[in-house]
Amino acid sequence: MHKKCFFRDAFLPVAMVLLATFPAYANNADISNASRENDRLQREQQLQLNNDLNNAARSTRPPATYDVPEPQIQHGKGDGCRQIDHVVLENAHNISEQVQGELVHPYEGRCLGVDDIQSLLADLTKYYIEHGYTTTRAYIPEQDLTTGTLRVSIVQGTVQNLKLEDGDKDSINVTGAFPLVEGQAFNIRDFEQGLDQVNRLASNHATMDVQPGDKAGDSVVVIKNEPEAPWHVNIANDDYGQRSTGRYQTALTGSYDNALGLNDSFSYTHRQSTPLSEHNKNSVSNNIFFSVPVGYFTFSAGYSNSAYQSQIVTPGNAILELAGDSQNVFVKGDYMAWRNQANKLDLSATMTQKNTNSYADNQLLEVSSRTLTVIDLMADLTMVLDGGATLDINGGVSEGVPFWGALQDAPDLDTTSPRAQFTKLVFGSSYNRPFEVADEKFSIATQLSAQYALNVLYGSEQMSIGGPYSVRGFYNTSVANDHGYYTHTDLSNMQTLWSYEGQDVTARPYLGFDTGYVNGRVSGTPSGSMVGTAVGVGLKYSAVDMDLFTAKSLVRPGTADEGLTSFFRLSLSF
Repeated sequence: MHKKCFFRDAFLPVAMVLLATFPAYANNADISNASRENDRLQREQQLQLNNDLNNAARSTRPPATYDVPEPQIQHGKGDGCRQIDHVVLENAHNISEQVQGELVHPYEGRCLGVDDIQSLLADLTKYYIEHGYTTTRAYIPEQDLTTGTLRVSIVQGTVQNLKLEDGDKDSINVTGAFPLVEGQAFNIRDFEQGLDQVNRLASNHATMDVQPGDKAGDSVVVIKNEPEAPWHVNIANDDYGQRSTGRYQTALTGSYDNALGLNDSFSYTHRQSTPLSEHNKNSVSNNIFFSVPVGYFTFSAGYSNSAYQSQIVTPGNAILELAGDSQNVFVKGDYMAWRNQANKLDLSATMTQKNTNSYADNQLLEVSSRTLTVIDLMADLTMVLDGGATLDINGGVSEGVPFWGALQDAPDLDTTSPRAQFTKLVFGSSYNRPFEVADEKFSIATQLSAQYALNVLYGSEQMSIGGPYSVRGFYNTSVANDHGYYTHTDLSNMQTLWSYEGQDVTARPYLGFDTGYVNGRVSGTPSGSMVGTAVGVGLKYSAVDMDLFTAKSLVRPGTADEGLTSFFRLSLSF
């Protein structure tokens, strides 16, 4: 009896501990799987949100340019010349003394003829034109050249006043687009910038006309516009969604131009999985974007939210119901720091609050639920190259900061744990070049997106590859980690199939080739390369756009070959 009691008293507590511990280990494994899956689903939803936001903020209009003829050298008569030791520029307020010296030095200390003086005037005028002062002129006043000094008078072009001609529709806030220009030196860059700001609204088609003012050098600038309806609607359907949250997606975007009379833009996008998606596998998102330009500055703000439902099967064949939601708020300021007739440099600062919540069987998963605040500082250089090619290069830094409700890192956090206060470097570029072969119109377009993290990142900040937004040829497979890049390249041919009721039906068959790679700061975390190829066609008629493509993976990160993956997108704009 004593032995039995000892066995019962000693063994049963241990057995109870073991039995209680086993489900805990199983739950921990399930929670880990659920957290990883929730991170992946939220990343994919964020990619869709970013794509919707970029479409809302993007202007498809080419930058405004105003062609100014090159100054012509007027050849004089006679072979006589005068010894000129010094050239003095009068009223050259927009040229530094150093540049003045560089411009006049070739004409000092030698005998100048009429052609030489005309060449000097052409050089000065060319300098002003290249720097945007297209109505500023140089001329030679009456003077005595026997002194050895040549005086060149600069007549600075000024803006006498600014007028709007739009049929009294008040479609443009002239003061906001062209602030503080009246009475100032005429610089064509100010007006190219203002036209870009005005024409980023789809309802505007503004141009400018420069007319002579009341005095020499004065100009009256007339902004002409034939505005369309201020509202626009786009309805789109695609199968870019995830199978686990609803592959088939429908998006509705509405926008309104100049609602506040500030050249402002407002847009709202609602996206959700369609009824074709499976039960308990659905998603929904909303995106609001608003921007106001003021000359060389653009201020914007936005809010987005998203939610999803999904399921995973645990190693023990149990079904876990997953759910998640996120809310993002951002404010952004852009400054056009420099531009000439073909190129421009934009600087921007963005602060974003990112709040995410993840659930498994209606229980909050704290390990994958957090609030981050991120500041992005970026520079973006856009260049127009020979042959009509365009090159865009951008780069900057993303910094996680401990305010605006953000999670704060513990002071003793080890180097293998993700950081809320992180630093990552980001880089991107895009190149587009049209060309012709045997009278056929082609274009090649490629883009690169890359990042390098100085700390271990949470899932929302990682680089993800695999899918129609990055490396085509993958649908069920994606890899994400701290560092990475992907490239997206298309070679396309533009064809006009036929015309119907005055509108062309166009086709754009294309071949695509994508690459990508990710790895992490912690060994043993997901990494690998992806390469995929695609063949597709874009069709357009009036307000209808369609894109169809089939893709195939060529290099996989140790995952199964998914075979051919096909996608479509159909949109209607009005």
